[in-house]
Amino acid sequence: KPATLSNGVEIQVPEYLEIGEMVKVNTETRKYMSRA
Repeated sequence: KPATLSNGVEIQVPEYLEIGEMVKVNTETRKYMSRA
């Protein structure tokens, strides 16, 4: 599902993530890596 980060970047994340959760993102590919 799409998610907008605090800096405004939009990425795709798994369905199980909730609003407000911290995540790790690969800055080169802008892809979700894991929960923080």
